[in-house]
Amino acid sequence: MNNVVDTSAKVSDAQLQNSMVQYRRGQALACVGRYEEALGCFNQALSWVSDRFEVWYERGDVLANLGLYEAALADFDHVLALKPDHSEAWTFRAVMLIHLNRYREALTSCDHALEFRPDDAEAWTFRGAALNHLGRYQESYESYDRAMGVRQGFTLKSLFRSLARFFQRITAKVRFWI
Repeated sequence: MNNVVDTSAKVSDAQLQNSMVQYRRGQALACVGRYEEALGCFNQALSWVSDRFEVWYERGDVLANLGLYEAALADFDHVLALKPDHSEAWTFRAVMLIHLNRYREALTSCDHALEFRPDDAEAWTFRGAALNHLGRYQESYESYDRAMGVRQGFTLKSLFRSLARFFQRITAKVRFWI
């Protein structure tokens, strides 16, 4: 919540402080799997300050963990209304849409996430899942490959470097024995 300093003029310092306390408490509860309690904290935080995308995002995550995918989707949409370049919200929006069997929309959301973070392994993975459900298997495999490459830092350049080092070591060992 530190990212956004300015809130509407009608919010008092006490309300802002209370909102922040409930937000942090909700985060802590969510970390230990106490989602219902965390949800209550996020709801309380939003009752005081409703323009914090961070709270909407965390609440969406908790709703998803509770299996409330439609509600979580609405929260991720709210995050994106407040911060359209929030790539994680685009990715989680896609996950909710996959759970709701709305694969074309999920694919679009993944593509939006990748506009902001082209090396996001999660977005590539869920893009692959959406494509798989759409029967676009080759594209799906390409997205999974891209996700694995991002996770492992794999590129053709890194492959060629590794092969060059390997052959240098082999050549050095062969010269030693000759």
